[in-house]
Amino acid sequence: MLGTVSGALQAVASLLHLNPLGAAAAGFASIFIVPIFTAIFSFVGAAILFVIWKLAGSQENYETAYRCSAYMASVSPITALLGLIPYLGAASR
Repeated sequence: MLGTVSGALQAVASLLHLNPLGAAAAGFASIFIVPIFTAIFSFVGAAILFVIWKLAGSQENYETAYRCSAYMASVSPITALLGLIPYLGAASR
């Protein structure tokens, strides 16, 4: 869900010409691409987190690692908005 929100924010940014990619087609493609990559890499990130925990001696399971990485993803819409700040000045010209 958060990946969909981030993709939609990037699509809106491309319509306002604030996206570094610049093309509206790339912005609309982000509505579909960002959620898919978010889902894939959430499992990969949880696996990396799980391996680090096991090397540190934790007894927690993979589900706990996935939940922690999912909670960290809650800031992705905020980072999508903050990523637009460098382009705000260039768009006003």
